[in-house]
Amino acid sequence: VIEESEAIPNEISAKDWGERKDIRDVFCITIDPADAKDFDDAISLTKDKNGNLILGVHIADVSHFVLPGSPIDKEAVLRGTSVYLVDRTIPMLPEKLSNDLCSLKPHVDRLAFSVIFTLTPTFEIIDQWFGKTVINSKRRFAYEEAQEVIETSKGDHVEELQLLNRIAKHFESIRFANGALRFESKEIRFRFDENKRPVESYVKSRFDAHLLIETFMLMANEAVAKYVKTLKKPELPFIYRSHDLPPQDKLIEFARFCKLMGYPINIDNEAQMRKSFNELMERTAYDPSAEILQQMAIRTMSKAVYTAFRSDHFGLAFGYYTHFTSPIRRYPDLLVHRLLQQYLHEPKPMMSESEIEMIAKHSSNMEQKAAEAERASTKYTLALMMEQHIGKVMDATITGITEWGIYAMATEYHCEGLIRMSDVKGDRFTYYEAEKKLVGQRTKRSYHLGDPITVSVKKTDPQKRIIDFNLLD
Repeated sequence: VIEESEAIPNEISAKDWGERKDIRDVFCITIDPADAKDFDDAISLTKDKNGNLILGVHIADVSHFVLPGSPIDKEAVLRGTSVYLVDRTIPMLPEKLSNDLCSLKPHVDRLAFSVIFTLTPTFEIIDQWFGKTVINSKRRFAYEEAQEVIETSKGDHVEELQLLNRIAKHFESIRFANGALRFESKEIRFRFDENKRPVESYVKSRFDAHLLIETFMLMANEAVAKYVKTLKKPELPFIYRSHDLPPQDKLIEFARFCKLMGYPINIDNEAQMRKSFNELMERTAYDPSAEILQQMAIRTMSKAVYTAFRSDHFGLAFGYYTHFTSPIRRYPDLLVHRLLQQYLHEPKPMMSESEIEMIAKHSSNMEQKAAEAERASTKYTLALMMEQHIGKVMDATITGITEWGIYAMATEYHCEGLIRMSDVKGDRFTYYEAEKKLVGQRTKRSYHLGDPITVSVKKTDPQKRIIDFNLLD
């Protein structure tokens, strides 16, 4: 694989362009994390002679470099996805491609696969175009930089960024009006000392700049799926990103807990369920004791999967959805590029539905393994960090109750630890499973999900990714 990647020329030349649309002169930027190396998406914005807005979503054209059945392709399909651990990335593609030739770096010509929307001045989509392009990014923004420009009206490309933000908010509001769920999962990041030991954990901030990029990627993914799904009958084989309704048993259990905690929800039908979930997110946004409900809500959902058989996505409230926007780090996106390119030129199958489903299932499995590895990496790093704080007294919130102990999230360090019942002295506690609570037989002291408590760090075991707390009140 490395040998094949090293044989790829280091520069993109005119002979690579083929019949691509040349839009190198168009205003085009990337917005990514400050430490990102693989820039797989760029945004462009111009106006046509009629005053309409031309919004482009440009995705690295990995399919130009990675041919079906090649050593790089075989390794990519095997890996399925890049894996993002706390201190390193295990890429799906060789770094020459992921961090260089396919990365949409500023001020260099790059090959892209683009979705270009034509919008009226009031942001109504009146046309769309799919195809291969040559682009040249004019500026690389970190999310924080783009956010500062949007908020302060100072810096590079103020007018364009603020207009992009208004467009994104328009389509975001439409998505939520259609019933998309407002889930926000927390992402823990770390700061390290000179010896690469973790010294601080924090929750990654999300700004309008994040939502701007997220909204445009969702628009492109939906547009590609809808185009292919409605292109020809019988339907052409394709790979979709599908999300099913929550399982009924989990929904009932979650509704029961919400009622216990004073936040009743309505799950009688899909429309009421969507409305209730979003209202719950809003009502609990600033209530630390109810944060557990937000996490439980996410766990109540079905897992999104890749499949050849269904095009809808419950969480996003889309009838058509796929993954087109990250082919550097996800194999299904690379497959979507190949299929879309085939169907744009000749709408006939290039793979069977069963062949696509086999890749879809494997990709879903590898995505799940990557997610487990990423969670384990975070837990390991948290346990390593808390080794330095044995005996430290902290505020915490109860996140789980079992017959063997209480799980609590330390507010300051965003780490979860276990208070073992064998370590709680002075009383014997009875566990009530239906209400997920513990009640002291002598003191009648009770502990419920969401309760604030005070703990100290008893011990940690990074290898087992375990943190033990003592209960202090």
